[in-house]
Amino acid sequence: MSQLTGESAEEKFKRKHPVLSKIISCAIDSGHDFEYELFEADRAILWYNDQLQNCIKRSMKTGYKTDLLDRPFMTEFKNGDVSIITLRDYIISVIKETPIEVAFCTPFIFRTDKAEYTMNSEFKIEKWNFSVSNYNKVLSNGKKYIDVLVEILINRNSRTEIIETYGIKDSTLDSLYILLESLNSSYRSDWQILKELQLSHSFMDSYCSILLPYMLDKNKEDFWEVIEILNS
Repeated sequence: MSQLTGESAEEKFKRKHPVLSKIISCAIDSGHDFEYELFEADRAILWYNDQLQNCIKRSMKTGYKTDLLDRPFMTEFKNGDVSIITLRDYIISVIKETPIEVAFCTPFIFRTDKAEYTMNSEFKIEKWNFSVSNYNKVLSNGKKYIDVLVEILINRNSRTEIIETYGIKDSTLDSLYILLESLNSSYRSDWQILKELQLSHSFMDSYCSILLPYMLDKNKEDFWEVIEILNS
């Protein structure tokens, strides 16, 4: 295609590098003094990657963005083309496995088929557990771990026994129930719920001082299974 008559250098650049031009335009709109020239590519890409990663950092803090793994993590400009690297691509390049799911806890956690990992706000990745928690295990009574915990807290007999035996306030059990029921009715997966509970200091304190002693005293098979999952 011949060069259009009267086409300016900027118009020619935008036609030849449309994606890079959009990045430069975004930087200019944000107050940066960039020009539509190839020598600005590295600076514009560096600025744009900062924006992408800051956006992911905010999502890591606020949580529950189900598409986070497929969000753009960074871009590269090679041979005149801009390529997009997603957060999933970045993680795969580090751990050589495919991440499946994320849990928005502190620290940020994601899992593969075989293991769990943490990632801090500077995107440093470390292995969290050597194997994925048995979060989706159906217990011997046919229920899930969180259903068993909720039933302990709503059953009149178990509530009365916990209050009388361990000196726990009724309001404390209500607070625990509200937490578990809100998680159970949310759109979080079973694994995400488990990670949130395990990394919640308030829940784990209550679990260790209330639910764990009760379940140990009862010595029931399904209670042991719940303990195994929560302690994984």
